Amino acid sequence: MTPTMVDRTANLRTALLRAIPGALGVLGSRDPSGGARFAVVSWLTPAAHEPPLVAMSLEPDSHTLGAMRHSGVFALAFLPLRAMRTAQRLGRATRELDGGLDKAGGIMIAATPMTGSPIPAEACAWLECHVKREHAVGDHILVLGEVLHATQREEPLPELLSMQKAGWKY
Repeated sequence: MTPTMVDRTANLRTALLRAIPGALGVLGSRDPSGGARFAVVSWLTPAAHEPPLVAMSLEPDSHTLGAMRHSGVFALAFLPLRAMRTAQRLGRATRELDGGLDKAGGIMIAATPMTGSPIPAEACAWLECHVKREHAVGDHILVLGEVLHATQREEPLPELLSMQKAGWKY
């Protein structure tokens, strides 16, 4: 059975923004060659209602941060609990992979309809955003993104993968 796509609504945007504290997000953007770059982010939170903003923290040498700077847009995808393997694969730093392999290798990727940002095909919902600002904060870069669009594939929204459900510790 193919999930039905449901367009953005204010209710969905609010539901996803409320789910963020504790949820793992998969940040996806395109690098200059058009390649998909991903980072699993746990340091993320809603930042404002009007305009709707999300904030997340990335390491300064993150390939995904570089892709976001290049493209100016990104998607913040949310995975259902059943997508643990995808989160584990995408959650690894590229530098940790043997032989510099593409960490998205072997993972089905889709493109979001508005910005064309990459998302894991297993994502049950996502926010499409444009980069509003970034600030150096300690040893990370805080990125503020303005939410342009929200979409969900599953209704009702399933329980989202979180740090706690994944058994991860930061």
